[in-house]
Amino acid sequence: MQGFHRAILTFLLCTFLAYIATCQELPITDVILIGTKHNPNPVYNSDSLMKAVVNLNPDVILIEQDSTSYTFKRGTFRRMPDWSVFLMNLFKRNSLQVEGTMLYRYHHEFPRIIIKPCDVAFNGAERERYRESYLKLEENFSKAMSRAYDNKEMSAYREKVHTGRRELISQLWQLLDNGKLEDFNSDSSTQLIRDLETLDAVHFSALVDSVPSLKAFAERVHKGLQHARYRDEVMVQQILRFVHEFRGKRIVVITGALHRYFQLDHLAPKTEQYHFRLLSITGKEMSIKAM
Repeated sequence: MQGFHRAILTFLLCTFLAYIATCQELPITDVILIGTKHNPNPVYNSDSLMKAVVNLNPDVILIEQDSTSYTFKRGTFRRMPDWSVFLMNLFKRNSLQVEGTMLYRYHHEFPRIIIKPCDVAFNGAERERYRESYLKLEENFSKAMSRAYDNKEMSAYREKVHTGRRELISQLWQLLDNGKLEDFNSDSSTQLIRDLETLDAVHFSALVDSVPSLKAFAERVHKGLQHARYRDEVMVQQILRFVHEFRGKRIVVITGALHRYFQLDHLAPKTEQYHFRLLSITGKEMSIKAM
């Protein structure tokens, strides 16, 4: 009988402690999404990215790479030797890939920083082949689109889609080739990229299927769009996983500017559920209603 009473008391105590735990407010995690250009331009380089990240003082950095890339080994960040970082700083190697250069320099200055990959798993060779294949497809397909437009193969509606997309792409490249880091992360730039990606998802696929001379590209174009969306979805899932893992910390997410709009749109509705805040590149809390 005494054992029975002890079991009841133990059960009630555990229930009470569990209730107290659920009543305690979870610490809020800060998440800052930084959209970047992978290569430098005249007013943007690893120095400007480094300055922005230092000012934000993160506990964790998530980067648009995967656990099998050269930067990581089984998910662990590869530290660069001190002499190599010294030479990198001495000669201002801003011509290198911006994010990678910044990461090595930042880790050298702040060795306690946690750096994690958040992209879909490639291996290094596959990632490079994917990038080269995508760029080649984009070049060839753009030429074919222009020929189809000049040859009047498109309906009036499809012509409007084509010219609208061409104008958005022109604005985007103007931004990336001449803009600063702050420009990549402005509300107007985010909306530009959102408009372009929405046009591709809703109208562009139908255009490819409707023009006879473009049908040779259709399968690869659709596959490319699907893979790009898959990568965006995985990165959002990874961010949420790390929000849970590093509860109450400050997380800076560094990805290409083309991914940032998707992350904003899909993370903003989950801030209360996952107990985090979205901050701007300046460190101020973002207005969820504005998204």
